[in-house]
Amino acid sequence: MDETGHPTAVELHEAAALGSVGRYAGHFGECVECRIRLTRLMHGMGSMGAPSGDALMRILGARVRLSMPATAVAASPSDAGEPQPGEVWRIGGDPALLVWVRKVLDGAVDAVPVTLDVEFADEYTVLVPADQTGLGVGLALFTALRGHVHPDAFISRVSTLRTDVAGQVEEAIGAGREGRVPQAPSTGSPVYDAEDQIVEYQQLLADMLGDLGPARYRRAAHGVLASELNRYREITQVEPQEEFDLPDESVVPLGLCRHPRPGQYAADVIDIAKRTRLRPETVANLVRAADVVTALARHGHEPAAGSLLTAARDHAAEHTSFDQSSGRDLMHPGWLSQAVDHLWGDQGEPSSIPRNLHLPILINLPVIIIEIEGLTVHGLSAWLETRNLPSLGGTIADRPLRGCLVARSGVGVIFVDAADDAAQRRLTLAHEAGHFLLDYLLPRQDVVRRRADLLDVLDGVRAPTTAERFEALLADVPIGFHTHVLERDPRGGHLSDITDQLEDRAERLALELLAPLQAVVKLWESIGGDSDLSRLLEHDFGLPAGAAVRYANHIRQLRPRKPQTLLDAIGLTAPPPGSSDSDAGDPERPQS
Repeated sequence: MDETGHPTAVELHEAAALGSVGRYAGHFGECVECRIRLTRLMHGMGSMGAPSGDALMRILGARVRLSMPATAVAASPSDAGEPQPGEVWRIGGDPALLVWVRKVLDGAVDAVPVTLDVEFADEYTVLVPADQTGLGVGLALFTALRGHVHPDAFISRVSTLRTDVAGQVEEAIGAGREGRVPQAPSTGSPVYDAEDQIVEYQQLLADMLGDLGPARYRRAAHGVLASELNRYREITQVEPQEEFDLPDESVVPLGLCRHPRPGQYAADVIDIAKRTRLRPETVANLVRAADVVTALARHGHEPAAGSLLTAARDHAAEHTSFDQSSGRDLMHPGWLSQAVDHLWGDQGEPSSIPRNLHLPILINLPVIIIEIEGLTVHGLSAWLETRNLPSLGGTIADRPLRGCLVARSGVGVIFVDAADDAAQRRLTLAHEAGHFLLDYLLPRQDVVRRRADLLDVLDGVRAPTTAERFEALLADVPIGFHTHVLERDPRGGHLSDITDQLEDRAERLALELLAPLQAVVKLWESIGGDSDLSRLLEHDFGLPAGAAVRYANHIRQLRPRKPQTLLDAIGLTAPPPGSSDSDAGDPERPQS
């Protein structure tokens, strides 16, 4: 094999001559590109080069829903109405399969698949020249694959063909039934080998059309990601391809993948990423998107008081207060351990540093992550409003933000300032995930476990009754815990001690996720324990400078200082500067 992991030209020629892939069977079973190249050789088609990107993606997409070129779509009619014989329509997901309407029946439409792939036409495929389609591109009508389509699967009319296609289609269908060569003016070439790529391609088209049949369409439509992307589009009026910066070549195969299974969620996300050549975190974000916006928009744009949680990480100085209740040791408080375990889920804690939390967060939390350059309060408000999602409510003064969380109905959106450096974005993401876990999801799950009947109260669907308020008070069930911790006083400070506590807990969890206390101490001691701990946290664990200093001061308190002299050992000298929990050197804390 060559340096790219594919068989060389000589090896392909040998395989073609022998008619067997031999020791490359495993590779050919997975690599469609090499199968196409080998098929061309075995059929005397001559080309040893890789197939064109378009042709390869049509096969790699598996059950591909081919879309029209942008120029053709722009020139096509925008009206929909009901499908009529002779028209070309987009059906299914988006990008959608094209069909030519043969007949309109009661509860179904007799349709013929249409593609731009004239090179995959067989003798029963009617070819319509570009100057007769009204679209500026030639079309192939696969009459042998015609079938019935559910009327609800029709999206929009693309064109009415400007030629006597109907007569040619009927001739091709009749010839297929009678086993003869059609007399239509223009058709493809006969297929002589069952291994020809044309057969594989046509099988994909047939499967696609079958999924849109009257008996299967409603059952199957919600199982593929195309329907999820359509749902996101319908609610937000924003194209998911633009929202999540998807490359064109990945949209088709992504839309045809099934939604990840609950018991195999992480594994399925990874598999979809491989199939679509996308990053796993991009796939995970997309998979979550439709469910998140659906839940957020479920009860209207103006959330009831207490149903929306918002929290933010500011550019202002941060002063994390670490819980010292467990003494000078490395034990975690219970709330912290619970949150850490929940975030890592079944995948377990990663061993590499610095840590990328995007995928664990998207796999284990019902949230999406949105990065906005120059994030501000008014900017995220506009993002929500333009997508028909709940507004923040009230009049919150505008200010720049490093990040923000908006949570409602069991889901959330984490906003991150894309203009920040990697270290700040890393801490912001962990901080807002901490808010979602500690201040929203875990308390909500506690309510569901103890008083599921109060869930509508939490989500703002209804107000609690007097009896429910009394019962919740006696049972210590928090039915009003959702609140704004986004607002600040005129000097940028927190409005209450509660906000202080929530921000401290979120920051403490973020630091533990990014730089686990025990792992930090172990690494620090392995290199002598006398090195600059804040520098270790900044350069190895990827923390911002200010957070690294604060966390280093906390860790030094937990680790007994090594005596430097005999008098020091028996406590007769003062500790050297910087050995206690000093604020000196914290670039984010004002110095006195």
